[in-house]
Parts: sequence; structure tokens; C-alpha cells
Amino acid sequence: MSKFVMNDDVAVAQFDWGSAGMRADVPSTGCETFVVMDVTLAPGKMHDFHKHPDQDEMIIVKSGRVVQWLEQDSRELGPGDSVYIDKDVVHGSYNDFAEPAQLAVVLAPAVTDGGYVAVDVTAADVPGELGVVLVVGRHHHRQLDAGAGQRLQLVQVDQPRPA
Repeated sequence: MSKFVMNDDVAVAQFDWGSAGMRADVPSTGCETFVVMDVTLAPGKMHDFHKHPDQDEMIIVKSGRVVQWLEQDSRELGPGDSVYIDKDVVHGSYNDFAEPAQLAVVLAPAVTDGGYVAVDVTAADVPGELGVVLVVGRHHHRQLDAGAGQRLQLVQVDQPRPA
């Protein structure tokens, strides 16, 4: 159904790393082809390594800065910069700066009733059967946990993130 989406109508979920507002998804607009989110990444916080198994993603920095990881590569992104991420590619966004980062995020196609699935990754090669599905609001997250202290091999635990 076509409709105007006013800022005050956007449902915003709070997380320990910031917030995500669903601007277009199956429940709010009926859109089944893509999902659009307004994401705020708080200073000093991160949306840790994860992937979207069946969705491509575009992240556009509207304000602030982030260090964006795309598999083994990272880059500082500022206002107007973006990153395109193919489905099933591991990535993470880190705000190592003093101001919040405002991001526009588009995922396609819409999947599940909530619109997207994010698989949190904490080790490079974790069997799928170790995953548990967590439902956060309307959004499904599949957490993979390989044990304390283990981190994706793409970034060593003792290696500082770029400033």
C-alpha cells in the first residue's frame, strides 16, 4: 500500500549500540521487496560482525562517521559515503568517534514477517547448529556463539580498530 511515512510514525527499537527505526518493512508499509531503516550508532558503540544470508544491503552515512568493515577490509565513512554489501558477506559498523552516526540502511529483498534476518558472527567457522534464533521486536537475529574470547578471524582480538 502506498503511503506517506512521517518521522513521528517510524517505530524505533533501542539496542545497546544505538537504535533502528523501521521506515519501510512488511508490517509498517506492506512492502515485500525491500526494507529501509534509520539507524543511529551511538559514540563508542558498534553493530558487531554479522551477515544477511539472503539479502543485499546498502548503508549510507547521513551524519557522523563510522569505521565500516567489509570482510577483511575496513574504511572510515563520513556523510555521503556508503557501502554496498552482497548477501552472506560478513560486515560490521563501528563508531569510534565522539558524535552519533546516522545511517540510512536498505536491505533487499524483504524476508520473514519482520523484513530482515541478521546472523551475528563471533567466530569464523561456526557450525549452523550452534545458532539460536532470537526475536528482537519484529526482527529475527540468529546468534552464533563459539565461546568467550573468540572473534572472527578477520580481526584479531588484540588488534585495535582503526581510529
